[in-house]
Amino acid sequence: MKDNVATRSRLGSVVLLATLLILLPGISFGEITVDRVVFPVTLSDGNDYSVVGYLYREGNGAHRGGTLQVLIHGASYDHRYWDVPSFNDHDYSYARFMAKNGFPVLAIDLLGAGESSRPQGDFLNIAETASSIHQVLASVRTSHHGRLALVGHSNGSILSVFVQATYHDADALVLTGWEHTAHPFPFDQAALAPLFQFPYITIPDFVRGFLLYYPPGADPAVMAYDLSYLSTTISRGQFGDLFGVLTFPVTDRVADVTGPVLVALADQDLIAPAVFAAAEAGFFGHASSVTVRTLADTGHAFNLHLSNQTGWTLIRDWLRDGVEED
Repeated sequence: MKDNVATRSRLGSVVLLATLLILLPGISFGEITVDRVVFPVTLSDGNDYSVVGYLYREGNGAHRGGTLQVLIHGASYDHRYWDVPSFNDHDYSYARFMAKNGFPVLAIDLLGAGESSRPQGDFLNIAETASSIHQVLASVRTSHHGRLALVGHSNGSILSVFVQATYHDADALVLTGWEHTAHPFPFDQAALAPLFQFPYITIPDFVRGFLLYYPPGADPAVMAYDLSYLSTTISRGQFGDLFGVLTFPVTDRVADVTGPVLVALADQDLIAPAVFAAAEAGFFGHASSVTVRTLADTGHAFNLHLSNQTGWTLIRDWLRDGVEED
């Protein structure tokens, strides 16, 4: 499903990123290259863990783009949320779209998901996960001397807000599938209580399908692929913190976020509905600018809807015009 892609597996984040991101100007290899990168991180328990990421670039993409996008997936996903194959002649890979448009992209698996390490489930909460993201960004900074944009989806947006508010690592923040106006959750949270008996939680397919999609705006083949192949785990510590933030959204520290922010809200999102878009900018008290846009005919998992390229183009143009030209 990744035709014409050179995918290599290597260890050592700093050396690898330095090699990949220092490219000769004007040279194009005519394809997207994907490299597996492993970042060592140390959490507050004193133990070392590994965060796995995938770096996407076109032949001369890093030279053209200047801004490296670091992608943070949501709960029940891993980095593959950003790199879904095409279905029925429609593209669903955000990572490849951005690489083709001159932005190198690093999509990571959060700790406890995908190929990354699995610390003890209750220990791995939002604060520990944010620390691991901060350490990844610090490693990237040693080799990539351009701008960094932190791009989140859903729980990945919550984490991105928390990271930026706490560490101020990124030059720009892009948020999808998350907002700060408190509103009723569209599902009886008590029904999910049995999931908390496990240290690592797999969200049931019927919950994911209901919450993540606006069926009239999505290809059934993509929805089926998602439920069959993309679901992964989230630690009990993170999941519990997630419900706390859903109840009191500003506890993600949004008021302390700095730098420019883009918020994209989907009009058919059951978790973060765009009906509250007008109030969103007011939560970012210390951001240098806040741009809020609405995506039409789109549900929560905006990458996986037929309207996805509208959102991708919005993010691309905002990064080019609002960030790279500053």
